[in-house]
Amino acid sequence: MLSEIIVDAVLERGAEEDFIGHEGGDDFVVITAPERVEGICQAVIERFDAAMPQAYDEEDRERAYILSRDRQGRIVHFPLLTVSISVVTNVQRSLVHPGQIAHIAAQVMRYVKTKEGSNYAFDRRKG
Repeated sequence: MLSEIIVDAVLERGAEEDFIGHEGGDDFVVITAPERVEGICQAVIERFDAAMPQAYDEEDRERAYILSRDRQGRIVHFPLLTVSISVVTNVQRSLVHPGQIAHIAAQVMRYVKTKEGSNYAFDRRKG
Protein backbone atom coordinates (compact mmCIF):
# COMPACT_ATOMS: atom_id res chain seq x y z
CA MET A 1 0.00 0.00 0.00
CA LEU A 2 2.78 2.44 0.88
CA SER A 3 4.53 1.89 -2.44
CA GLU A 4 1.30 2.68 -4.31
CA ILE A 5 0.84 5.84 -2.23
CA ILE A 6 4.39 6.99 -2.99
CA VAL A 7 4.02 6.30 -6.71
CA ASP A 8 0.71 8.20 -6.83
CA ALA A 9 2.18 11.15 -4.90
CA VAL A 10 5.19 11.36 -7.23
CA LEU A 11 2.98 11.08 -10.32
CA GLU A 12 0.76 13.87 -8.97
CA ARG A 13 3.34 16.27 -7.57
CA GLY A 14 6.65 15.13 -9.01
CA ALA A 15 8.12 15.04 -12.49
CA GLU A 16 8.83 12.42 -15.13
CA GLU A 17 12.53 12.30 -14.26
CA ASP A 18 11.90 11.54 -10.55
CA PHE A 19 13.09 8.16 -9.29
CA ILE A 20 11.34 5.87 -6.79
CA GLY A 21 13.18 2.95 -5.23
CA HIS A 22 12.54 0.31 -2.59
CA GLU A 23 15.39 -0.24 -0.14
CA GLY A 24 13.64 -3.13 1.62
CA GLY A 25 10.94 -3.61 4.22
CA ASP A 26 9.11 -0.33 4.70
CA ASP A 27 12.01 1.82 3.45
CA PHE A 28 11.67 3.68 0.16
CA VAL A 29 13.67 6.38 -1.58
CA VAL A 30 12.50 9.16 -3.88
CA ILE A 31 14.99 11.22 -5.83
CA THR A 32 13.49 14.50 -6.97
CA ALA A 33 14.27 18.20 -7.23
CA PRO A 34 14.26 20.19 -3.98
CA GLU A 35 11.34 22.35 -5.10
CA ARG A 36 9.08 19.27 -5.40
CA VAL A 37 9.94 17.61 -2.09
CA GLU A 38 7.39 19.25 0.20
CA GLY A 39 4.49 18.64 -2.17
CA ILE A 40 5.43 14.98 -2.50
CA CYS A 41 5.85 14.56 1.27
CA GLN A 42 2.51 16.22 1.95
CA ALA A 43 0.76 14.06 -0.65
CA VAL A 44 2.25 10.86 0.82
CA ILE A 45 1.15 11.80 4.34
CA GLU A 46 -2.35 12.87 3.24
CA ARG A 47 -2.91 9.64 1.30
CA PHE A 48 -1.38 7.41 3.99
CA ASP A 49 -3.38 8.97 6.82
CA ALA A 50 -6.57 8.70 4.76
CA ALA A 51 -5.99 5.02 3.95
CA MET A 52 -4.67 3.69 7.27
CA PRO A 53 -7.89 3.81 9.31
CA GLN A 54 -9.37 1.22 6.94
CA ALA A 55 -6.78 -1.28 8.22
CA TYR A 56 -8.27 -1.19 11.72
CA ASP A 57 -11.64 -2.08 13.16
CA GLU A 58 -13.87 0.66 14.56
CA GLU A 59 -12.96 -0.05 18.19
CA ASP A 60 -9.21 0.28 17.50
CA ARG A 61 -9.76 3.52 15.53
CA GLU A 62 -11.78 5.04 18.38
CA ARG A 63 -9.16 3.98 20.95
CA ALA A 64 -6.32 5.15 18.65
CA TYR A 65 -4.27 2.03 19.43
CA ILE A 66 -4.49 -1.73 19.22
CA LEU A 67 -4.13 -4.23 22.03
CA SER A 68 -1.89 -7.19 21.35
CA ARG A 69 0.50 -9.50 23.15
CA ASP A 70 4.24 -8.96 23.00
CA ARG A 71 6.76 -11.81 22.76
CA GLN A 72 6.62 -12.33 26.50
CA GLY A 73 2.83 -12.72 26.37
CA ARG A 74 2.08 -9.36 28.01
CA ILE A 75 -0.78 -7.25 26.66
CA VAL A 76 0.66 -4.09 25.12
CA HIS A 77 -0.84 -0.96 23.54
CA PHE A 78 0.50 -0.43 20.02
CA PRO A 79 -0.16 2.92 18.34
CA LEU A 80 -1.85 3.03 14.96
CA LEU A 81 0.55 3.15 12.02
CA THR A 82 1.98 6.43 10.82
CA VAL A 83 4.44 7.34 8.08
CA SER A 84 7.75 9.10 8.76
CA ILE A 85 9.73 10.74 5.98
CA SER A 86 13.37 11.81 6.17
CA VAL A 87 14.44 14.42 3.60
CA VAL A 88 18.09 14.79 2.59
CA THR A 89 19.09 17.31 -0.07
CA ASN A 90 22.27 18.71 -1.54
CA VAL A 91 20.99 22.29 -1.15
CA GLN A 92 23.10 23.09 1.93
CA ARG A 93 25.89 20.57 1.64
CA SER A 94 27.74 18.48 -0.89
CA LEU A 95 26.67 14.84 -0.99
CA VAL A 96 29.31 12.62 -2.52
CA HIS A 97 28.46 9.04 -1.53
CA PRO A 98 25.26 6.98 -1.08
CA GLY A 99 26.52 5.91 2.36
CA GLN A 100 26.71 9.55 3.42
CA ILE A 101 23.13 10.10 2.30
CA ALA A 102 21.95 6.97 4.13
CA HIS A 103 23.71 8.06 7.34
CA ILE A 104 22.14 11.53 7.23
CA ALA A 105 18.72 10.05 6.41
CA ALA A 106 18.94 7.72 9.42
CA GLN A 107 19.78 10.65 11.71
CA VAL A 108 16.84 12.68 10.43
CA MET A 109 14.55 9.65 10.69
CA ARG A 110 15.40 9.23 14.38
CA TYR A 111 14.23 12.83 14.88
CA VAL A 112 11.05 12.43 12.78
CA LYS A 113 10.01 9.36 14.73
CA THR A 114 10.01 11.39 17.98
CA LYS A 115 7.09 13.41 16.61
CA GLU A 116 3.51 12.29 17.04
CA GLY A 117 1.59 11.19 13.96
CA SER A 118 2.75 11.14 10.35
CA ASN A 119 5.52 13.67 9.68
CA TYR A 120 8.47 14.60 7.56
CA ALA A 121 11.63 16.56 8.34
CA PHE A 122 14.46 18.06 6.35
CA ASP A 123 18.13 17.83 7.15
CA ARG A 124 18.88 21.56 7.26
CA ARG A 125 22.40 21.28 8.62
CA LYS A 126 25.17 22.83 6.59
CA GLY A 127 28.06 20.64 5.65
